[in-house]
Amino acid sequence: STGDDDGPIMSQSDVWITSHLQSLTSFCIAGLKTKCGTPRCYSKLVALLATHDQTVVEKLFLASHPVTSADNHLDLDWTDLPLVPTQSELSSRHGFAHKCSLQHLPQVLTDEPYEDSEKYLQTYFTLYRADAFIDFSMNLNKLIQASGGGGGGRFGKFDPRDMAVFSNLSFINSEVNSDDSKDLVYTLRCRPLSPRCVKSHNLMFGNLLGISISGQFNDIIWVRLEQGPSKDVRNAFRRFRPNDPTPFMELQVSFIPEVNGGGEAEITALRALSMGASNAKLIENPVFYTAYQPVLSAIKNTFRTHLPFESELVYCRPSDEEEASSKTLPDAKALAELAEKHTEIFGTMDTGQRNAYNYFTRTPLALIEGPPGTGKSYIGTRIVWSLVKTKERDAGPILVMSYKN
Repeated sequence: STGDDDGPIMSQSDVWITSHLQSLTSFCIAGLKTKCGTPRCYSKLVALLATHDQTVVEKLFLASHPVTSADNHLDLDWTDLPLVPTQSELSSRHGFAHKCSLQHLPQVLTDEPYEDSEKYLQTYFTLYRADAFIDFSMNLNKLIQASGGGGGGRFGKFDPRDMAVFSNLSFINSEVNSDDSKDLVYTLRCRPLSPRCVKSHNLMFGNLLGISISGQFNDIIWVRLEQGPSKDVRNAFRRFRPNDPTPFMELQVSFIPEVNGGGEAEITALRALSMGASNAKLIENPVFYTAYQPVLSAIKNTFRTHLPFESELVYCRPSDEEEASSKTLPDAKALAELAEKHTEIFGTMDTGQRNAYNYFTRTPLALIEGPPGTGKSYIGTRIVWSLVKTKERDAGPILVMSYKN
């Protein structure tokens, strides 16, 4: 029972709170996301937990963020690996920072087919994931090494320019995100380890950060950066010298419950930060995570459905043109007629370009190459124009990717 509107949310004992933490958390967070008036209940729950000593807080945190066998990435199938690094990948002897681990990464096959589509997807998922977190793991191990009094040990010397680290964390307030997600956004007050932690190209929207309540980085809770420092704040930090004391700053973050084991870790972390967790640290993945997360998600989702161009990508052979054309291509005759009818568009194509266009009409995957100035971009625009003119209403979007405008 939540009691009256101004009374305590409950009056039960610590044991009751611990055993019912998950349901309490789910109730409060669900209420916040549906905007049904429970933010007051949520704040009361945080206030209630604030009346208990640090021992209770630590027990709650450990209960909500246990170290399990799933933290060891070697025990997991690649399809079960989270989109964030596991504890063992960050700091164990099998982690990304160790050469022996990197030696066991799969190799991209360039001159022979893959065993099957799963092996193809596993290879690229594993390599993309390693690329996203190797720098994080390496710099975290340097930081742990430096915190233990070591200098430039086996991992080298830690440099705050390589990974942003923050201490003196405290929880300021929370609000519901204004977008459709209705996620909770929390404002954290923190102090950079060095002025060099705040640069022009880090602390960007969507970046991945980890909170360690103990400061030992064996209890990391993952958050996503919603709003970083302003341009004025960044410019102010540029005027500091490397050894100058740094001022406090505020960051807005949202928790990622699907990789934290649910909402329990979220509320206990906030509880600790509200009390003033003196050892807590916040670290930022130095790689722009938003560039990797959608790719990793797409590879996982593709495994559960169908891999496009499986024949070409996995088995190094062309698709059956007749079968592929009946399933994926616009009518080749209609495409050819477009070129004949719209001379104002196609009339300037030379023989090589026309052959390339005709080849495109007959195959689901067309690779067109040629030296500079031969009209690759020119023929590409006409291919896109043809697809727009012939696509069915429900055929989906046409994606154009290019390294230039």
